[in-house]
Amino acid sequence: MLDDIMVESVIYAIRELFKELEFNRKIEGVIVDKIDDSTYKVKIQNNISKIKSMNDATYEIGDIVEILVFNNNYSDKKILCKK
Repeated sequence: MLDDIMVESVIYAIRELFKELEFNRKIEGVIVDKIDDSTYKVKIQNNISKIKSMNDATYEIGDIVEILVFNNNYSDKKILCKK
């Protein structure tokens, strides 16, 4: 019984620590418009964002792309590659 309480306490502490950590994430989107040679409008879960491509890669409208979100900051993201 005491062992179960200790294990649950450790698991709770780890989950709380993970909430504060910043990770890069990879999400999926669809190119809906080209703004210029390296900036695109991308649909991500029914929202449209302006996102620059990495390494000046080019994409076409309708392309499904992988997007890199830096440090859990969804305002800081780049198109990583075509899926």
